[in-house]
Amino acid sequence: MAKKNKQKNNQSTKTTNSVSEQSDNVVDGVAKIVSGVFAPIKMLVKIHLKLAAREIKRDGERFVTGILSIFIGIFLLLTFLAFLNILIIIALKDYIGLSFFYSVLIVAGANLLLAILLFIVGSMKLKASFMKETRKMIKETLEEIS
Repeated sequence: MAKKNKQKNNQSTKTTNSVSEQSDNVVDGVAKIVSGVFAPIKMLVKIHLKLAAREIKRDGERFVTGILSIFIGIFLLLTFLAFLNILIIIALKDYIGLSFFYSVLIVAGANLLLAILLFIVGSMKLKASFMKETRKMIKETLEEIS
């Protein structure tokens, strides 16, 4: 009788081990399928992130260059033109014979034209859209998924 109980216990242990191994195989199979499904999505996200980082770096440099161009333009315009304005006003008054009022008016008009030119150049740098390629790729990806 003890021998039969021992044999039954061995058989139930073998059956439990067999069921356990089968369930492990099923879990492994499901894990492989799930990882196989999500692997392309993971790769796609990585590609998007790399492209976004590259564009942020490039567009950031362009943005900083645009802002610096504006500020340097303003600074140079104020310092250089302050000294040059005085000289031009004196030259217009003394050598051409214009009155002081008209000399100042001509110099102020020239300053305005230079300032407008620098603002146009700086704003053109800032108007271009940022992260153009990333936004395009994300839009295409979302259209593909939908």
